Parts: sequence; structure tokens; C-alpha cells
Amino acid sequence: MTGTPAWQLVAGREIRQRMRSKAFVISSLLIMAFAVAGVVISAVVHDDARTRVRIALVDDAGVDHGADTPKVSSLRDALPDIGIALSRDVLTTVAITRTDGEALLRTGKVDVLIDGTTAVWNRRVDAVQKALVQAAAQSVVRDQRAKQIGLDNAELDQLVQPVSLNTSTLHPRESDDAIRAGTAGIGLVLLFLSIQIHGAAVLMGVVEEKSSRVVEVLLGHVRPRSLLVGKITGIGIVGLTQVLLVASSALLALVTVRSIDAPKVPADAIGWFVVWFVLGFALYATIFAGLGSLVSRQEDAQSVVTPATLPLLVSYFIGFAAVASPNALVARIASLVPLSAPMVMPVRIAAGSPAIWEIALSLALVAGTIVAVVHLAGRVYERNVLRSGPRGSLATAWRSARSNA
Repeated sequence: MTGTPAWQLVAGREIRQRMRSKAFVISSLLIMAFAVAGVVISAVVHDDARTRVRIALVDDAGVDHGADTPKVSSLRDALPDIGIALSRDVLTTVAITRTDGEALLRTGKVDVLIDGTTAVWNRRVDAVQKALVQAAAQSVVRDQRAKQIGLDNAELDQLVQPVSLNTSTLHPRESDDAIRAGTAGIGLVLLFLSIQIHGAAVLMGVVEEKSSRVVEVLLGHVRPRSLLVGKITGIGIVGLTQVLLVASSALLALVTVRSIDAPKVPADAIGWFVVWFVLGFALYATIFAGLGSLVSRQEDAQSVVTPATLPLLVSYFIGFAAVASPNALVARIASLVPLSAPMVMPVRIAAGSPAIWEIALSLALVAGTIVAVVHLAGRVYERNVLRSGPRGSLATAWRSARSNA
């Protein structure tokens, strides 16, 4: 045990204490439950609202509209077959009049009403339902026209036989832009919340140890710098564990609930979000720890967090803008600025394709900034962690840290 670095001992202590705490267990279970519930609810909505289509057809008995209007009897036969091709379960009903059909539509008993060559929706046109109805109508009208000109089924099938077309792309991508943008947006929210929550936990941990004077006992065995690094490392591991637990729960639910047609999320984007969580947490948690050493009571903690939360919040909003425009000038600049890079660069990687040199430069700048911030915050922490009384001045702490650097 004597050969173990002091900061590792502190990190192990933080991990054991926090993972055994009721707050960690309860919050982890709640977040995991929300993740699983979200997947299950999506499955129910997916099954009920997306795979089932209820269609009302206005009765045309005794009406001859010619070969260019699909007959109700033929549509009733064609719609289920077209629905199978589009992975939809089609249920049809016949309304006596157009008014009866519109009443069914207004009350939500059907999704779409077909009256001759007119399809009616209640509020908005559904693209998939429109394609289904149009394909069925086209199939019926095609058969009616073929009978008029004397074509049998074999001749008609030969006439409409589709031509096979080979397709390729010059720059193939693993997933489409919509999936990458969705991954970037969800990843950004999780990244922001994780860094904010666990960074604040570092700050409150420092303040709590000061107010309870536990830090005085710890500093009798551990140097201040080792205590700071160990605390940040321990809480960071706890935070990463919680993120992985939530992600694993959601993935397990996706696998279990097979009715969801889950998109193929790009694996490289997920990996980069984990990398930037580690870097972003190391950067901001160090700042939070240094700020926490300036106050002696938990009631005063909120008065010193602005220098950390403001750039984090600004970076968060820039990151959302980068989801839509990953190569915009603001996004490119912010992805190279150390305080905003942990929020913006992973979004650019997920939503677009920044140059390799941009990613490498951003990583180097953030890593260098972390080293500098650890050195500076360590000085602030050393000079203030044992100080009690009124809240210390950030400007005074800054000058003191620089003069002793």
C-alpha cells in the first residue's frame, strides 16, 4: 500500500464513498429507468402509430368513374398487399358518404379518407401513408386501363417490369446525415449534463470537506495537489460509470424490444464523445475544484461558479448550432478554443467530418490547457483549501497563484 501513489488512494476513496452513497444508487436507477422507459414507450408508439394505418373509402356503388378512378372494391384488395411491402398493417372500412368519412377522420377513428382520386387527412399529410395510398391507387388504375385496351396479366407484368439499376457513391458514408445529426444532438446534451453535474459534484465535495474540516485530516497524510487530482479522478470515474450504465440500459432495452427499427448510430461518434467527456470533465472539474476552495460554506458555492458555468453554457449553445452547420466558421473556431472544444468538436465529428489536423490540434490544445489549469488551480487550491472565514476573492487567488507559479 505504501507503493501506491497518494492521488490513487484518494481516487479510490472517492469512488468507494460515492458509489456506496444512496444518492448515486438512486440517481443511477432513476436515469436507467427513464432510459428504458423511453425505449419501451417508443416501441409502443412505433407499433401503434406507425405500423397500423386505418383507411376509410367512400362507397362508389353504382358510380362509373371510368378507367382513371380506382374502384373501392379493388382498392380494398390492393391496400393490404401494398401495406405489407411498406411494413404497414392496413385496416379498411367503407363510408356510405363523404360526410360520413370526414366524421370518422375528425374523431380519429381512421387516419386517411379516400374519395375517388382524392385522399384526405385530418391535420397533416403523412408521407408514408400517402405513398401507400398512391401506390395502391396506381396499381388498381393500371389494371383497369390494361383491361380497357385488352392486355392480359402476363403482358401487363412484362410491360411494367422494373429495370434493375446499380447504384454507387463517390464518397460512401456509414450513416445518413439525419442519423449523424441526431447522434450529435443527443450526445451533446448528455455530455453537457454529465460534465455539469459531476463537475459541480467536485466543487461541492471540496466545499463539504472544508466546512467539515475533513480536509485538515486528509492533508496530514496527502499533499494538496495529490488530494485535488485524486478527487477529480475518482468523481470522474464515477461519472463515466454512470454514463456507461445508462447507455448499456438503453442498448439492452433496444435489443430486447425488437419492434423498434433502431438506426445504426455511428460507432466512431460514440467513441469520440467518451474521449471528449474525459477531457472536458478533467478541464472543468479542475476549474470547479479551484473555485470551490475559495468558499468555506455550501451556501456560498453558487457565488463562485460563474467562471466555470458561463463558458460551459456558451459552448453548449454553440454546439447546438454546430449540429446544423458543423463546418461554419463559428463552429470551427469554437472547436479549437480549449474551453469550448469539449462541447463543439465531438459534435462536429458526429455531424460532419472535420479535418484530421483540426481534431489533432484541438486535442493538443485542450490537453495543454488541462495541464496549465491543473497547475494553476492546484496553486489556488493549496493556498485556500485550509482557509476559513468569508469567501475569498477570485482576483486575489489568481494573483497569488501566478506569483507563486
